Amino acid sequence: MIWLWIIGVIAIIAALTEALRRGGWWLSVAVFGVLPLILAGLWPRLGLEPTAFEYIKVFSVSWGALYISALRFRGLVRLSWARTVAFLILFVNILEAMVTETFSHTYINPVAGGFLLLSQALPRLMRVEENDPQQDLRYDLGLDWVLAYTLWNFTFIYGTGPAGEPPGEWSAFALTHLIVPLLLMRGDAGRYIQFRAYALSLLMMLAVTLPEPPYLMFTPEWHHPAIAAALRFTSLALAAFVLIRSLRRPTADGGAAGLVGLLFPNR
Repeated sequence: MIWLWIIGVIAIIAALTEALRRGGWWLSVAVFGVLPLILAGLWPRLGLEPTAFEYIKVFSVSWGALYISALRFRGLVRLSWARTVAFLILFVNILEAMVTETFSHTYINPVAGGFLLLSQALPRLMRVEENDPQQDLRYDLGLDWVLAYTLWNFTFIYGTGPAGEPPGEWSAFALTHLIVPLLLMRGDAGRYIQFRAYALSLLMMLAVTLPEPPYLMFTPEWHHPAIAAALRFTSLALAAFVLIRSLRRPTADGGAAGLVGLLFPNR
């Protein structure tokens, strides 16, 4: 049952994400700007009591997705400060998870997160394919970085449950929002971030609005300490590989690919 749910949710969210990619600016405004406000007004009427964290998460990821669309369709990507803001949105998202995991007395995966921060592609590596009808946002994170980020994110969710909830409970949900962008980018890591933002926003709205089975499935039985430990060490190893590769591999224009390249320019 759980795997049918995962496959079904991935198929639905992937289709909706692709539709949003093709839909243009005003569809993004409606879905990521207006819809969260409507849902927030409906939640009390439906007898739902989202936590403050859930409110913050829904609005932060939705408005982050709207910002991605503004970069694509409103020309913000041409502005240095706007690209820096987009860089910081992802940077702070990773940093937040690192701090949360550290307070859970788990330190290996936060170190992996730190390696990802140091190797995250710089803002100047964002651009929009303006001659393409879809005007895709390209942020050249690198396929190795995207895979390391995906493993790090799943490891965090698998091993660190939200307050009052057991670890592993949200693992199936994590698979859905992590697999969708990997499928949609079709091996082109430059398009990853727009799919990641859109899919996560849609799934967060689903999770808070329909928080019970069969719409949302939980998997606390998936968690096992040995698997969690193996994931942490694998995540650390992959993130370390990405960091070293980032240090040794400049971008096509000869500049640094990430912060580590700025810290050690004479590598």
